[in-house]
Amino acid sequence: MIIPIVFALFAVCNSQKLLDLKSFNAAGDTKIDATGPYSIYVSASSDDDALLKQISVKTSDNQVKTLFDLKNNKIMMNTGLLQPFAVTTSAVVSSTLSQDQMNQLKGYLYVTTAQQLQNTKGFLVFDVGASEKIQISAGIMPDDVTIVFLNTNYKIQPYQPSTISAWVQAEGSSVNIYEGIPTDVDEKKDSQIFSNPVTLSGGNSKFFPTVQIFSLNLGSFYVKSHKGVQFVIESSFTDIDNSFTTAKTTTGFYMKPIASPDRKVTIHTGHDNNFNGTTGVNVVGNVATNANFAVTGPGNWAVTPSATIQPWSVATIADTLSFETVNSVAGEVFVQYYLIEGAQNIPTTTSLPGRSTTARGVQTTTKSTATVQFLTSMLIPVIGARLL
Repeated sequence: MIIPIVFALFAVCNSQKLLDLKSFNAAGDTKIDATGPYSIYVSASSDDDALLKQISVKTSDNQVKTLFDLKNNKIMMNTGLLQPFAVTTSAVVSSTLSQDQMNQLKGYLYVTTAQQLQNTKGFLVFDVGASEKIQISAGIMPDDVTIVFLNTNYKIQPYQPSTISAWVQAEGSSVNIYEGIPTDVDEKKDSQIFSNPVTLSGGNSKFFPTVQIFSLNLGSFYVKSHKGVQFVIESSFTDIDNSFTTAKTTTGFYMKPIASPDRKVTIHTGHDNNFNGTTGVNVVGNVATNANFAVTGPGNWAVTPSATIQPWSVATIADTLSFETVNSVAGEVFVQYYLIEGAQNIPTTTSLPGRSTTARGVQTTTKSTATVQFLTSMLIPVIGARLL
């Protein structure tokens, strides 16, 4: 039993962490509670550079970097792709700031696992900022890529906004988005907040070539891509209330951020009533037990969101689709919706079996003409005989 215990302790010590910068000691050192090797990333877009320059990470092998250095430790300038700062054994965070100055900080220090550090091509970390195209190309990069996004932008409300648009994905690939930061083990089944292909309420899945623009308000989230994906991300907020979908068969996403007021959000589907179809949602959330999420439009449905997907669908599409949260101010709710336009409705007409209204009219006309012709043929000889 000794070996499993040793491995368990190692896993705990080497676990990934997302640490608030304000949690470190003021005017002193704080040991990072992790066992090397691991990598460090810093996101601090809303913090004063002068303060970040007074906090350093010092490694056991005498590497020293300020948080200002690590914040700007980019693979390429003017991008959000961060370069890992590798720690071989251990490191401390050393600060000369006062406690009041430390309390002003809003950024994160992200500590990875050894496995993530070693996955140099399949593990990427981005600091969300200006508009940037994320392109994971199948055949050029590994089949499976994990992209972690950190967002510390408190200059826009709702805070920590990330807008994703211009989604391009090939059929046969798959993408899942999760809240938080990744571990070295597989995620819990149905814990994703967004996916494509989408898990349908019947247990099947469907690929959607068109994904609507959407926003998240999270300090950290990650995308797991299999065989590629492309999209644009930027630190901005796009309100989808009263928006119109750009395709009849499509999927999209809505998030009610933590601490944001409850509200009702409505999407216009542009549905053509000459076609049938399906509307569905997958709901995940972290809310109080008395909280509620409701769907209105093509039917009505309500549920208390939980940590895994709760699905709902209805065999129709309405002109609008609405989402509403109740008693969820202290929680967050994630909603992936989808619309599937079906076959064209075929109009029906009232008629007798085997006969249409038009056919009956033709038959009536034909029979009347035949009767006249018959009577005429009978009367002419009779009239002629009398005349003779």
